[in-house]
Amino acid sequence: AVAPPWFDEELGVLVTWLPFDPKLPALAEAPEELGRRLGIHVPGEPALLGYKPRARAVLRSNGHVLKAYGAPRQFAAALAGLKAASAGPLPTGALAGSDPELRLVAQRAVEGERPESAHEVAELAGALAAELARAELDGLPLAPPEKHLGSASRKGALIADLLPELRPRVEALVGRLERERPAGLAAVPAHGDYHVDQLLVDGAGRVAVVDFDQMCLAAPALDVATYA
Repeated sequence: AVAPPWFDEELGVLVTWLPFDPKLPALAEAPEELGRRLGIHVPGEPALLGYKPRARAVLRSNGHVLKAYGAPRQFAAALAGLKAASAGPLPTGALAGSDPELRLVAQRAVEGERPESAHEVAELAGALAAELARAELDGLPLAPPEKHLGSASRKGALIADLLPELRPRVEALVGRLERERPAGLAAVPAHGDYHVDQLLVDGAGRVAVVDFDQMCLAAPALDVATYA
């Protein structure tokens, strides 16, 4: 790292510099050690594609995308999602390796560009979501309506704190969602975070789906509603 970690007593914060992150030890490992642990060839320092301190980092090297996670639960969910996606019907990069100690997964990179708009690929995106929902996949966690209601409630509370003038409307909406929460819905495989940024289009117009960190068993409407 460019400087050692240090604790700022006045602010009460720990300051660290890449590649050291106490929650993401994979960032500080040598390329050859990453390759050994994952069973792939990592020639030289990977390129950093994305970074959320203490939570997640995305790297690219030699035709692979490597993702490191700050929490065991996130790593386990990502690994389960990648395994299911690799066995599923959607075109995506196959799982190439994993290491639980570093909370690190690797998958083959998918070539392509983000679509210019959600409308541009909406019909194909809907067909892919329907195809995934028909698949029989093992090892996915259940995400019932209660889980989505909890997420909406937490986001609603944040909005109400930031914009107090909206609190009555937000609380009324969350209350309505709770009263009308559906029951007895079928649970089918779902991407879990299905939006246009998770799609890649290649030169031939083929679409691939990426980022299965939140893959789950959920109501058939989840992916379609998320995309919309």
